Amino acid sequence: MKLKELENMIENHIKLYEQAGTFGADINEIMTGFYLGNGKWSIYGDSASRVKEVVEKRSEQISPESFKDQDGRAKAQAVAAIDWARSNGYDGSISQVYWTARPGDLSRIVDVPVDSRKNPTDILIRFSDGGFLGLSAKSTKSGGDIGFKNPGIGRLGRDLGVDLSGAAKSAYVDVLKSLNWDGAVSTQERKAYLKKIAAGRKMNTAPELKDYYAGGAKVLRSIRDTLLNYYLSMDIDDLREHFLEEWVDAKDRYPYYIKVTGRGTNGNYSATVNDPLQDEKIKKISSDHIQLEELGNNSIGVWAGEGSDASKLFRIRLKWESAPLASSIKMSGDPQ
Repeated sequence: MKLKELENMIENHIKLYEQAGTFGADINEIMTGFYLGNGKWSIYGDSASRVKEVVEKRSEQISPESFKDQDGRAKAQAVAAIDWARSNGYDGSISQVYWTARPGDLSRIVDVPVDSRKNPTDILIRFSDGGFLGLSAKSTKSGGDIGFKNPGIGRLGRDLGVDLSGAAKSAYVDVLKSLNWDGAVSTQERKAYLKKIAAGRKMNTAPELKDYYAGGAKVLRSIRDTLLNYYLSMDIDDLREHFLEEWVDAKDRYPYYIKVTGRGTNGNYSATVNDPLQDEKIKKISSDHIQLEELGNNSIGVWAGEGSDASKLFRIRLKWESAPLASSIKMSGDPQ
């Protein structure tokens, strides 16, 4: 096999790996809507053929086992969502569901401006009495909590007025220089390098990659420190407002939405519902003292209360999407 063909094969494999999570999420969201409609595509109205086509395409891009798990979780999520709706005043029948994946979908459907950055609805239910209920669908193999918010560092920095992207770029350049990497070396070439060095062994234990992984951790730490220092400089009321709006989605919400998490593998599936406005975290952020702390190289711990009465709320975590210094940086709000 020619070198160029090998490089292309490696790059295509990495791209598929990075996209698999998105493909699975698309299936999970759409199939949740499908089961809300009693297993009929017609519940999607005029968009039925489009969403069905997306599922068919995505099913070819993940393994049969992964598709089965996403589908099984979706069934459980639909049941849990309907049970919650019936217990919380949504008495009408489900007349239509919408997959709100495209920018502007929510605003178009409910006919009022909606900031989709603050309303993470994936599936919107329209009831026969005219009411709407949004579902933020999450899917995981494990039985534990999963990340509940994933803002981009560039957008978060712009909203706060702090240059997180600049902090990332500065640290990135310093690390690449220390590793004797030419700044012009492409991300694709770095990925291929990592795959070559790590062939047959765990990437983070390969001796040649010790400094490389340390450099990746340094970049994340630089962004974390920049954000933490800015948070510590904020007025407590402004910080409280920021956490409520950005991290737990407790402000200016229309249409109303709930978070529905599907769990399980191999035929054993369950789902839970969280109503963000009734979340204990929101109550504590709204009323208690807020403490922040460094956690490792890449996280900020958020606490509410003081002294021995303080309780963990969540952590803000930075991570590489796949390989350090060779993929994008992701940020998430995770349960502690």
